[in-house]
Amino acid sequence: MKYTQALFACLFIAGCSPAGMLSNGPIFDVDVDGIPHKVQHISDNSWAANKANLLAGKVNPKNYERNIRAIEIHTGCVVLSGTVNNRGLNTIALVNCDG
Repeated sequence: MKYTQALFACLFIAGCSPAGMLSNGPIFDVDVDGIPHKVQHISDNSWAANKANLLAGKVNPKNYERNIRAIEIHTGCVVLSGTVNNRGLNTIALVNCDG
């Protein structure tokens, strides 16, 4: 049972990183509505975001909306709505920087 709990804890922590195991790219700090977020570049126009402190507070339906805004604030581009993928507390999306 201890091993099962430890495995679950490790998987939870790995899944809560901005891009999980998808990227070794740098992580950028962005504030959205006064809440710190982490944004990470995955590849080309693909970005990931989540709240900086995933253990604080309750899951809020606005988390995904704020993740999208964090990506848009950092990149200066528009997130393409059809590409948004919410996984756990992470959001992964493509951006359009063509204006």
